[in-house]
Amino acid sequence: VQILSQWASGAQRAKLRRDRRLAEILEALASSPAALEPWAVLSSLRGCSLMGITLPHVLEALLGAARHRLVEMSPEQVSLLFQSIAQSPEIAGMRISGDLREEVLTILQQRAFELDPRSIATLVPALVRLRVTDKTLIGRLAEHVASAQGSVRIQDMAAAASGFVALRVVHGPLIEKAGKDLEQNIHLCTPRAVVQLSMAMAESDDVQHFRDLLMPAARSFMLDFNARDTFR
Repeated sequence: VQILSQWASGAQRAKLRRDRRLAEILEALASSPAALEPWAVLSSLRGCSLMGITLPHVLEALLGAARHRLVEMSPEQVSLLFQSIAQSPEIAGMRISGDLREEVLTILQQRAFELDPRSIATLVPALVRLRVTDKTLIGRLAEHVASAQGSVRIQDMAAAASGFVALRVVHGPLIEKAGKDLEQNIHLCTPRAVVQLSMAMAESDDVQHFRDLLMPAARSFMLDFNARDTFR
């Protein structure tokens, strides 16, 4: 299920959702969720989330299995579970996912420092999507990224910095680290990373990096921006 969701484009995913063979695979998953290992539960939920699967009995079975296996999951797996919930409006809107989400947030708050910066960077947009307002958790995640040793991949730093700003958290040490990473890796920035870092620097009043690095980069990417980048 996960491989299919990664392989297929938007139009192909719509076709897959109507394929009887996929329906049979989903029914098999729903019929024996307790037999699934944690990684299999996560892979299945991730695939359903990306493909827009809306079958309630399938999603409820997988969410129930995830809740049952939650204590066996690593912090990275718990983070991926939260992202899968956030990715799908159907999953996020289910009653069982609301209870599961609260349990996941409790675990993340307790084990935030076990996550690597890249995991946090991919988690932050999910926190934004589900409008998480737990300032303690958000602050711990921002602090962990800011204290990471060495350079964080610039795309990950951009996603994290802009996400924290969207959560109404302007973390001084994080912005400072983002600026240092930007100085070293401006040549690795994608158009989206430029937009995300511009948003974060503007909110933090970091005029120097915004003016000297991001604006020239934005001009060089002028023809590469798409609507999603420019309206972010």
